Amino acid sequence: MLRPVPLVLLVSALCPAQDVNAILKRFLEAEGRNGEKAGRYTYVEHADYFNFDKNGRANKVLSETHEIVFVEGGPYRKLVERNERPLGPREQAREDKRLQAFAALRRKNAHSGVFHRTFNLGSDDDLLTLFDNRLAGEEEVRGRKARVLECTPKAGLKPADTREKQATNFRRKLWIDEEDYTLARSVYTVVGPDVGTTAGTTYSREFEKIGGDVWMQTSWVIDGHLQFAKLIKPKVRTEYTDSKFRKFDVQSTVTVDAGE
Repeated sequence: MLRPVPLVLLVSALCPAQDVNAILKRFLEAEGRNGEKAGRYTYVEHADYFNFDKNGRANKVLSETHEIVFVEGGPYRKLVERNERPLGPREQAREDKRLQAFAALRRKNAHSGVFHRTFNLGSDDDLLTLFDNRLAGEEEVRGRKARVLECTPKAGLKPADTREKQATNFRRKLWIDEEDYTLARSVYTVVGPDVGTTAGTTYSREFEKIGGDVWMQTSWVIDGHLQFAKLIKPKVRTEYTDSKFRKFDVQSTVTVDAGE
């Protein structure tokens, strides 16, 4: 008696690598268009930080709320609450000073394209050059159909620079919306040693279509163990929630008086 072929195997057989890359190319184009729109939105980001006791129970140790606004034309994370309470006078003064320093840096580098980042998950463009990609089936994400892609760093690949080295420390699983070809969900799993967390740590992100116009990240969860050199820290979890999205003209921006 013939046995039914699992859906994942059937889809993989009917969708060779070149077709997966065609999906990825449409995805990259759609993400580029969406990114331009997303860059014109402000929102509120709330973060809850957890550690775990010896019995594996999660305990929230801190929460912070930031407003993501534009300062001198650039996005800025403005701390507005800690542990669900407004900042006290001293911390507010420190935040005001930090904002002024950011504004000064933006003015200094206004035309240089300088952007500082201490860590990155790699870009979507890396998928076509640094990863082996396969179609793993279809699923629904909040009532919308999505193609599921699994992306694994190429075996034996020698990263050309630090950015590629960081990018290939992650295995990716992507849920690509079938209608808009943008991300509906993603899970990055650490498989390498150079990202400050142990192998198996996950970075899970959820996206939703806002106002029928743009896909925005609505949640981000980091779950795993921090690691410094050979010292492994206890398990930690951070939950980010983004809300209160508001379209904002980037030409209209908060300007901080340089004399303040």
